[in-house]
Amino acid sequence: MVTENKRVNYGGYYKGSKLSDAILLRGYTGTKTFQKTAWNKLTTKSWTLDYLNHGSQELTVGKKTFTRTANVAMLYSNGTEYYEFEKEGQNVDESFILFTLNGEIQRKLKSITGKSGYCCFLDPEKIIGNYLEKLSKLLFFRAPGYQLFANSVFAKLLGLLDSAILKKPKLREISTMESEKDNIFSKVCEYVRLHIYKNITVADLAAYLMMSESSFAHKYPGIAGETPLQTI
Repeated sequence: MVTENKRVNYGGYYKGSKLSDAILLRGYTGTKTFQKTAWNKLTTKSWTLDYLNHGSQELTVGKKTFTRTANVAMLYSNGTEYYEFEKEGQNVDESFILFTLNGEIQRKLKSITGKSGYCCFLDPEKIIGNYLEKLSKLLFFRAPGYQLFANSVFAKLLGLLDSAILKKPKLREISTMESEKDNIFSKVCEYVRLHIYKNITVADLAAYLMMSESSFAHKYPGIAGETPLQTI
């Protein structure tokens, strides 16, 4: 039996400013329903970070076939060929971004994907999933200042991939030690974006995060690399 999913689809293209040696091209999150049963061949022209929000799906990359479950991200380097199994009537709730890399960041992620061109990331706390959905909404709604926030979230995502804990070949896990930091940073960015026309104070941010003002002001620079006022 197919479960109806009413998730709203968001997404858009972004040809904005260059973030060091990384450029975000497109973001998307939503559901799609397969019209027929078949293996769909895909070849990445750019780097791809693909995330399954719910359910499961069979994948084949190279000579390896496996079942991807929810809250697992797939990172594909440019030029990687893979297959996704699509069953007629099945709903898939996914998020993804497309991007290009050069320089040191590309060398780092190439060392993770290796010759086979891919790597799986376990994301039990949905950190990657939340960031991907945030990016797709930023690119869809294009609110004032969205480029700045899109680049900040994109940079955090790349950092998460680079620092993920190696569990075994082709499988890494997003560190739970980073989850509190990521949560604080993303919530601050979201609050500032939604209240950008107001006179935002450190006390406002602390109250939103349900922290004391002194505790927030002390902890935040170590998370973001800048003071709350600089972020604002």
